[in-house]
Amino acid sequence: MTLIEGQSDAGKSVLAQQMMWGALNSRHRVLLFTTENTVKSMDSQMESLGLGILDSLLLGWIKIFTIEPSKMKTMDTFATIVSG
Repeated sequence: MTLIEGQSDAGKSVLAQQMMWGALNSRHRVLLFTTENTVKSMDSQMESLGLGILDSLLLGWIKIFTIEPSKMKTMDTFATIVSG
């Protein structure tokens, strides 16, 4: 598990997208928890970089979960998402 955080425009999304692409190309499954993207917006962003993930999404190799931090009560919520 990797947590990527930083200031705006620090390149977090690009780093995450490159890591996901590398993992998928190495035949690893990917779970992405994001506070900024939807499945559609992540697919569009990666497609614009020439890193299409639609096939991987359809095959279940990558799953993207959008988290709304304002609705998270405690860190236990994150543990529940990861385990469940």
